[in-house]
Amino acid sequence: MAAIAADGGAPALSAPLALAGIELRRRQGSDEAFLAALFAAVRGPMLAGTGWPPARRQAFLREQFALQTRHYARAFPGLWPGIVEQGGRPVGRLYLWRRPDDIRVVDIALLPEASGRGLGGELLRCVLAEAAASGRSVSLHVDLTNPAQRLYHRLGFRPEGEATFPDQLLRWRPPVAAAPDLA
Repeated sequence: MAAIAADGGAPALSAPLALAGIELRRRQGSDEAFLAALFAAVRGPMLAGTGWPPARRQAFLREQFALQTRHYARAFPGLWPGIVEQGGRPVGRLYLWRRPDDIRVVDIALLPEASGRGLGGELLRCVLAEAAASGRSVSLHVDLTNPAQRLYHRLGFRPEGEATFPDQLLRWRPPVAAAPDLA
């Protein structure tokens, strides 16, 4: 795997992702409709039990997407907003906030039809490889009810601090190299 772009762009993709036709690119203004649809596809099922009519749920999701977008812009200066494409078609997003000692995975989401095939795990492995090469940790917040927690733990993420409803901060640290035997 190669190093990241000098501008802190997309992480280098692994061979399995390249073979699957996956590409990462920076978000553009024309991606707004896709990102709103992705947000609704991922968050919409959480509203199924509300009893709200479909129009109310859709309006709520649009509002929440707009709030999230503004929050990310304010809270994460220098955020790299990545669009995950497969075969030239957007299927997800990977938002990274790089700092000198840590890479924060601000958001990773895939359309339901792109989920469950190992793409998210492989994308995270690419981020971990970048972090390991630069001696940084990788952190993310995960909803306490999110089944992706199992993936994060398999990849070596560990809880940091106390969980505060509705989420938990997880952190991955690069392996510590063994000191050379000088004897």
